[in-house]
Amino acid sequence: MSHHVSTVKRCSLKQQREQLERRIALERQQLARTTQQWYGATAGFDQRMAQLAAWKKPLLVVGGLLLARQLRRSPSKLLRLGKRAVALYAVGRNAHGMLNRLRNR
Repeated sequence: MSHHVSTVKRCSLKQQREQLERRIALERQQLARTTQQWYGATAGFDQRMAQLAAWKKPLLVVGGLLLARQLRRSPSKLLRLGKRAVALYAVGRNAHGMLNRLRNR
């Protein structure tokens, strides 16, 4: 009788394992579909970010020249502009980090 009980337990455990494996496979497929949808939805944004990254050095040079010009004209306005630029940089950096973490999940 104990042999019969252990056989039933093994079958039950085997069935549970198979169900779990099927569920895991379905969830992986769903995650892959969702990931592809995410990449499709953010492709335009990624392309624009890549374009901005390609223009980073020339934009920094032009920005530096404009800042030097503004410094001669009005140092107080430049200070306010600098604070805004730092805040904008921080927001952009945080957004970029969040997007990277979301993509890597």
